[in-house]
Amino acid sequence: ACDTNIPNLFMTGNREVKDGMKIVPFYIWVEEESFNKEPDISDHEMKLLNEYKAKEAIELVQSGSNSKSSKAKGPDDQYEKSVPTHGDEYFHKFASIIGHNPGQILRYGRQSQCGPLLLRSVPDHMENTRCQYCGASVTFEFQILPSLVSQMCVVGLEGVPVEFGTVLVYTCVMSCWSS
Repeated sequence: ACDTNIPNLFMTGNREVKDGMKIVPFYIWVEEESFNKEPDISDHEMKLLNEYKAKEAIELVQSGSNSKSSKAKGPDDQYEKSVPTHGDEYFHKFASIIGHNPGQILRYGRQSQCGPLLLRSVPDHMENTRCQYCGASVTFEFQILPSLVSQMCVVGLEGVPVEFGTVLVYTCVMSCWSS
């Protein structure tokens, strides 16, 4: 099987790739991605949260009537979207979504109308890409995630055979075929 010697994963320059080497196939299964946006909380925690919200609402009403000059925070101001401390919003979104489904290696998106999960913005020239056969626009079909890299192996080759951030596959919206 494959060697998982971690230090050697980073020494790919001296590896000899021989003719006939192939990535060992393996089985993957597909299931719907789960998004648990609401954490599981107990009845006691829900009661405390509701008490806190009620107390906050009372304080808002009282502060609004006592000081008209001070800027009272409205209900929309409670929690604003903030930039992660490391500053990389793309990576933060990527890591947050993958955190809900850490073993996934493939994301299908054609029917869901959601775009790919990106590590950085898509180059401008990709926005207006057309089908090379019929000229129709292309749409995001599926994505291969970098978590696949650690699962790939080639018999006779130490370390991972390839490395990538993400592979995006776009297809024609007309589902055309070349003649």
